[in-house]
Amino acid sequence: MNHKDWTLKTLDTVDYVMIVNSEASYYLMEAASKNNSYKYHPITSTGNLFTDFMKEVIKESKNTESLDRYIMVSLDHTSSEFYLPAIPTNHCYKIIQQIPDLVKYIHHQTPESDTHPQLQDVFTKSIDYSDAGKKLKICSA
Repeated sequence: MNHKDWTLKTLDTVDYVMIVNSEASYYLMEAASKNNSYKYHPITSTGNLFTDFMKEVIKESKNTESLDRYIMVSLDHTSSEFYLPAIPTNHCYKIIQQIPDLVKYIHHQTPESDTHPQLQDVFTKSIDYSDAGKKLKICSA
């Protein structure tokens, strides 16, 4: 399966498409829109698929009535000047600060609703003291 087929199949099967705003993603998409290249060193072997994947996301988002599956996230330190403008969505979250709202959205809970009991630790305890955090530390040791 080539990467274009993989991209289309993946977009057809996922519930959500989470797009991370960053300086690198902004410059990659800006260069691609001008048929230029942006030199960077991808961390993974699939890092070079970003612009092709995003082009498919943009094309698909223009052909759908429901944009609820598109979620934009950015780290707290990401300046709004590096937000990707071509993705229409009302679902934008700052990571770390708005993780509870993001998780509630993905799990179809209203922002006002109480957190699902299994997720409560994620929102109320630091990673060192939550059950999930302890398990992560054991796995990474």
